[in-house]
Amino acid sequence: ARSHLADRYGLVRTEAAKTITALAEEPEKEWKAILASATHGHTIARAILALAKLNPASIADEVHEMADHEDKFVRMAVAQGLVAVGGERQLGLLRALAGDPEISVRTAVTRACPKLEDGEEAVRLMAGLLFDDAQSVRRSAIVNLADIAADGVAPLFVKVLKREPAAPLRREAAQLVRKAKDAPSVLKELEALAKQEKEERVRKSLE
Repeated sequence: ARSHLADRYGLVRTEAAKTITALAEEPEKEWKAILASATHGHTIARAILALAKLNPASIADEVHEMADHEDKFVRMAVAQGLVAVGGERQLGLLRALAGDPEISVRTAVTRACPKLEDGEEAVRLMAGLLFDDAQSVRRSAIVNLADIAADGVAPLFVKVLKREPAAPLRREAAQLVRKAKDAPSVLKELEALAKQEKEERVRKSLE
């Protein structure tokens, strides 16, 4: 199964990782050995994700060191691993990854944010990603913002509704804003936005 960890297809890599964890007598030891000898980005990424689930503390140093790895798949795994690992460097490294040149890495950060223990920090991280140059990153940020249980989420949705140029993304924001724990604080603003919105489907979602 080890050889399939570097397969070009994500599903194959996922199944290979599951097999290794299920069949190894000592999964953590097995994954540590894989990580120590791995040279392919896919293999390193899978090892990081596996160890982050098995024993986050055991991989803290590696996760921190690989935040600027040349392979984007490793940096994507680091973004997810940082949530499990925690530590003083967690937020600083996530902020750096939020500015990564690769769209897929920035998207990985949007998925990591709802899992952070500090909801306020998660909101602050999302604030920039919601207005990313890439529409796919903005969409992921909108979807994942709704899963952050912290104050400040609803006002961010309002900013998206005011500034987002893509109508489908404004519609998603309109559909999700009421899930926010602080949604009651922006109801009047939502009413005003509904009157100003020119796109009918967005307007109906706001009403």
